Amino acid sequence: MNTIKSIITIFVVSVAITLSGCFSENNKLLFDYADVEPLVNPATAVLTTGEKIYGYMIDDTTIVGFGGGYAYYTPNYFDSIFSVANGVLYERVVYNDFENIVIYPEAYSDLQLEESNNFGETYTNKLYVPKFENRIEGSETITGTHDFKVVHFLNKDLGWVFTSYTAAQGSSVFPSGLKVYQVIKDAFNNVNLFNLLAELSPDYTPTDAYFINTFTGYLLANNNSNDAYILVSNDGGASWTVTYQISSGVPLSKLFVLSNAPNFIYAYSETGKQIYYSSNSGQSWQSYNLIIANSGITDLYAVDEEYAYAVSTAFADDIAVVSDVYQTTNGGQSWQKINQNRIYADAIEFSSRQIGIATSGNVLQLTKDGGKTWKPLVYPLE
Repeated sequence: MNTIKSIITIFVVSVAITLSGCFSENNKLLFDYADVEPLVNPATAVLTTGEKIYGYMIDDTTIVGFGGGYAYYTPNYFDSIFSVANGVLYERVVYNDFENIVIYPEAYSDLQLEESNNFGETYTNKLYVPKFENRIEGSETITGTHDFKVVHFLNKDLGWVFTSYTAAQGSSVFPSGLKVYQVIKDAFNNVNLFNLLAELSPDYTPTDAYFINTFTGYLLANNNSNDAYILVSNDGGASWTVTYQISSGVPLSKLFVLSNAPNFIYAYSETGKQIYYSSNSGQSWQSYNLIIANSGITDLYAVDEEYAYAVSTAFADDIAVVSDVYQTTNGGQSWQKINQNRIYADAIEFSSRQIGIATSGNVLQLTKDGGKTWKPLVYPLE
């Protein structure tokens, strides 16, 4: 990263703060005393309050992320920060190796992808597709509507978009359904192409997807009866010939595929308490129901085939979402609440079984003991 000429090195002085009164009387404080780093937008010199922080771990000491109109890189838990101000709101990052970033601002109902190739310093429009699409049915021109549910990129120049498409004119309903598109870079003409690959049953609503490589991909979808399925493609999304049922009457919204063992898959709902897991590429599934009083599971991260972590929301205060962290050490067969005190978290990521980060709002926290205790590294100081 020392070669990045455009990145400004910012050293931030640790600030000691005392926090109190953040929780109900039945729960301990998140932290009583902490040395934290207020993350500053280098363009405005203002603390980044009001925008969500996204964090990713490259290794056990290096964290990169986005939020509040900046991209940041820290090799040493924010003792030093390399930060770039760019004014972009990162509503969903669909591809990130930090140097090359593709984002999907969800404020747009149209599909609008933005791309950066300079560590997030500047962005250009990668692709724009309106949600409305005219089609001819007999002698009529029908305006259909795309709901761009799922976007997944394998690398910065290859991705897939899954939409729920509906087309109706008065009382007449015309062919609709789940559509699969591919986004691919035409390097010769320097344009990004948006190609229709497949049209699937209107019974399916896409909720998440993951491609292992250019050929093999998983699609999580629910049907009209709220049954959840995983569909498998082995030809880059052109056909989805293998379908396995995950749940019956329980719709699911999220998929996690273990990158170094892609036969191991988790599926869950952000509003439910059941975690489903498969160790044979989705052919068979087992489930575990978390014994929790919280409202649901907001995120899940698997380190390997045995260790995984799930975040379960308890409530939200005026700072961020307050949650518990659950851990499995046997590949999803059983889960235990691991944190000693509740933390601010709606997203979680680990670099190893012991070291991970959790984020929510403007708070970023670190654990070095597998989720038992957490130290806040970034906090929205007033």
